[in-house]
Amino acid sequence: MQYLFVLPVFNEAENIARLCEDLYSQIPESSFLIWINDGSTDETKTNIKTHCKIPYHLISFPKNQGPGAAFQAGFDYIVSQSFPSETLVITLETDNTSDLSTLSPLLENAGTNDLVLASVYADGGSFDQTNTFRLAVSYLANFAVKLRFGLKQQTLTSFYRVYRLSLLQNIKQCFGAFCHEKGFICKIELLVKANNLKAKIAEVPTTLRSSRRKGVSKMKVLKTGWECVRFCLKEIS
Repeated sequence: MQYLFVLPVFNEAENIARLCEDLYSQIPESSFLIWINDGSTDETKTNIKTHCKIPYHLISFPKNQGPGAAFQAGFDYIVSQSFPSETLVITLETDNTSDLSTLSPLLENAGTNDLVLASVYADGGSFDQTNTFRLAVSYLANFAVKLRFGLKQQTLTSFYRVYRLSLLQNIKQCFGAFCHEKGFICKIELLVKANNLKAKIAEVPTTLRSSRRKGVSKMKVLKTGWECVRFCLKEIS
């Protein structure tokens, strides 16, 4: 089995060394990384080249374009190659907040599902640190999106997921693009498209390890909340 990791990074120089160490020690041996350096202005690119011991491909943007553009580029690269359709594609946060101890059950569930979400809201999921305001906005935004698009899943915007390559190929064929949304709402867009294709989707509980992050989250709460409202006014077809 081939495992492909799509890793969007923007000014994560402080987090790269630890991330690379964790990936090297915890992910399957037959893994290949696709880094998307999203216009970083710090030492992110240099630190990837210094610390990454796993085979990888690096895509660099001259300026920041947002996670949607980064995932679009990473997925486009994958579908342009000759990987088998049963290949598993893993996406995760690159600030060390994704709990890699959850990876094994995610991959196990991918054997019978097209998409598996690492979910802090599923039974058994949690946050190791939490901000009440961020949590409240997240709950409200999730409720609105689930109501609008008929989604049953609990976690909608987390990067931490496992896709079967065949699902990504179907999304590309049916919708023309993986992500039109440039911001963090791109993950909702991908989930809605997968749901529209009747993909089998499962959730695995995880813990968001915010205490492991150096620096601050790149996701702006109010901006992302507004993007959720705007996205709810769209038709996805």
